[in-house]
Amino acid sequence: MKKTLACILMLVVAVTALCTFVGCTSDKEEEVPAITSISAKVASNADFNVGEKFDSKYITVTAKLDDKTQSEVSTTAAVSYDLAALKLDDDGNFTEAGEFTLKVTYSDWSTTVVVKVAA
Repeated sequence: MKKTLACILMLVVAVTALCTFVGCTSDKEEEVPAITSISAKVASNADFNVGEKFDSKYITVTAKLDDKTQSEVSTTAAVSYDLAALKLDDDGNFTEAGEFTLKVTYSDWSTTVVVKVAA
């Protein structure tokens, strides 16, 4: 009986000690840099032409962070484009040649980029 009680008591002490160590957190939690602005650019090999479909894969969005670094936005689904400025038909094909200012948004940040469409 004494051995059983001693084993149970030891088990309780061990579990309590384990919970104490696991529950501890560091005073310094890793801070994630915040976005301070974004920029966008059209790839030099982009070739937009009348009659062809607009493709956002040619637009690179970069987030500038408060730790003075930059990070290319890889989650393209999180980037939105205001296509109203582009002259597109119902299928997303360009209908007019020219230079158009496209608004690009990521998170709470927006910027513009010029899309050149050839005839």
